[in-house]
Amino acid sequence: MHPHLVMGGAETVLINYLNIAAGHPDYDVSLAVFNNTEQYNIEKIDPRVNIHFLATPEEMRFMYASRQIRALSSSLGLNEEQICKIEGLWEERLKRLINLINKEEYDVVIDFLNVFKHYVTEEYRLQIKRPIIYWIHSDGVFGSWFSNYDEYKMILNKYDVFVSICEDMKKRCDMYVSHLFKINKESTMLFNPIDLNKIKVLANQKVSEEDSVLLEKPFILQVGRLDEYKNHQQMIDIYYKLKQKGIKEKLYIIGDGESEELLINKIRTLGLENDCFILGRRKNPFPFMKQAKLFIHTARFEGFGMVLVESMICGTPVVAFNCPTGPREILADGKYGGLVPMGDEEQFVETTYRLLTDNSLYQHYIQLLPEAIDRFSMDNITKQFVTLMDSLFSDK
Repeated sequence: MHPHLVMGGAETVLINYLNIAAGHPDYDVSLAVFNNTEQYNIEKIDPRVNIHFLATPEEMRFMYASRQIRALSSSLGLNEEQICKIEGLWEERLKRLINLINKEEYDVVIDFLNVFKHYVTEEYRLQIKRPIIYWIHSDGVFGSWFSNYDEYKMILNKYDVFVSICEDMKKRCDMYVSHLFKINKESTMLFNPIDLNKIKVLANQKVSEEDSVLLEKPFILQVGRLDEYKNHQQMIDIYYKLKQKGIKEKLYIIGDGESEELLINKIRTLGLENDCFILGRRKNPFPFMKQAKLFIHTARFEGFGMVLVESMICGTPVVAFNCPTGPREILADGKYGGLVPMGDEEQFVETTYRLLTDNSLYQHYIQLLPEAIDRFSMDNITKQFVTLMDSLFSDK
């Protein structure tokens, strides 16, 4: 089960797992999607996966309009019965989900992105009589668990297995589930699977003439949505200090989002218009990752930080803040790249500067990259995924 097929990191991971499962000779795989507003990258899903949209695009438009209708109900002269008829499509999706699960007699149901909280009411959760996995992608969910204790006590009790995407996240999950909620359920950890060979192929793809000019210049790189939690403002401050120390590399930021105008203004204020560039979204950022001298990451928190691994696959070392989950494990406490205490701007500047100017240290990290990325290979994660699924089948 998943909310939608949009452009996002969780959706990339979802597609990888769907394709892993579809490739297993004994698995029959289906995907139930609640929102039919986008079908981004649907062509990348293995055709053996049965995709079920629980609402048509027309129904989706109608459902979203119902929210506005309820807000305007008094001025439109609608009574509660009329409003409920309009909003009945929200419940219809849940009926379709239960009918699908019962008809196909699935062995395991996976809630891949907090669907139970946002879409499935208690009445319908109780109708699912299958083992259910909760896939946790972000450290941020734990705050919601704590803030909505009574609601999540009911929701979390419905799950049979909790899957976290890194060990630090698993530790926090165990602390909340076992100690706070007093729930005794299985918990495990699976890194996000990454198709190493596919990324290497994409990194060698031909780029546009405009991007070709950008790639000719020496640069350091960041790829990510322009959100406040990605902390790009501090990244630009760090880059400003690196320029003062004499580095020649440009800073390219690939991504878009609500912070874009704020960041553009900051670049102007610091006089970096000729050195720091926000390039917008790129469908294939991997040629930039391959050509970059360094990949830098200043996020305040992450679910996993897949872009760090992707950069390392492309052969580019990483410097990152040690935010709560992700970078520490990816960089193995600094063995595979520069790991800086969260928020320590001066040390980030010094670590980055040293990697840009000390070629022996730079080559040391380059030589360790194959060892670093092997942990995240599709083959390794596939074996762990199949072991988890088989254990649930055998428990039936």
